Amino acid sequence: RSSCSPSCWPWRSARAASPWCRPPCPPSTWWWSPRRRKSLIPFRFVDALIGGAVALVASQLVDAHRPLAPLVAEFRQTFEELAGLLREVADALDAGDEQAALAALDRARGMDAAVERLRVALLAAGEALTLHVRRRRHMGRLRSVDASIGQIDYAVRNVRVLARAGVTLTRLATPVPAELGAAVRCLAGAVHAAGESFAADLDGRDAVADEHAARAEAAALDAVRVAGRLFASGQPLPLAMIVGQLRATAIDLLRGVGVDDDAAVLGRVDEALGLPAV
Repeated sequence: RSSCSPSCWPWRSARAASPWCRPPCPPSTWWWSPRRRKSLIPFRFVDALIGGAVALVASQLVDAHRPLAPLVAEFRQTFEELAGLLREVADALDAGDEQAALAALDRARGMDAAVERLRVALLAAGEALTLHVRRRRHMGRLRSVDASIGQIDYAVRNVRVLARAGVTLTRLATPVPAELGAAVRCLAGAVHAAGESFAADLDGRDAVADEHAARAEAAALDAVRVAGRLFASGQPLPLAMIVGQLRATAIDLLRGVGVDDDAAVLGRVDEALGLPAV
């Protein structure tokens, strides 16, 4: 309807020529009215709601086949950071560089935050699966991973002590044995393989997870075996501390990936180190 009065329309009334009457509105404006303008707002609001709903559904469908993908990414990042830290310690030991060792120690002190992010991601994944009935079959994997978080935390603490002993060792006048850096690098490889094992387990790729767990065990035992050859009388205390932390980290890693029961893991690690069986 037009805002012009119908009495002003020339074909509707003889008063169209009256000077008090407004001129007729152009035909192009007959459709417009304030009431019509207000009616556009709800339609735009509904369009926005529909668009948001479509985007939300699309995002859910994209991630439906991998509901644990964020947690998998967090595991990979945490273990890669820990492996990178060990490689940094190994480089500092090889070069006898105290400043590099201090930088590695500073980085090791920040690894607690990475473990906390891992816990938060695990909690978020559990809450997300609880809300989706079809995805609750993944809860068993989360429970097994949750039981391993404690071992990961222990491994991070062990590496921090190892980095601190590395700083002390670089301050000594005696040269650092080259085998020590090699042992730490082997341990870094074990950490990387353990992270891939956790990621594959969360993805439901059990065979791949077992392969990575076997690689983690082999690398961890190699690290302990190399370090064990340095464990002799007359060696400085910081070196002995690093060897001890290599052993402790290897044990925690292998317990975390669940390659065997605790007693068997402890026996194999001590055998690789050259210690008598208990």
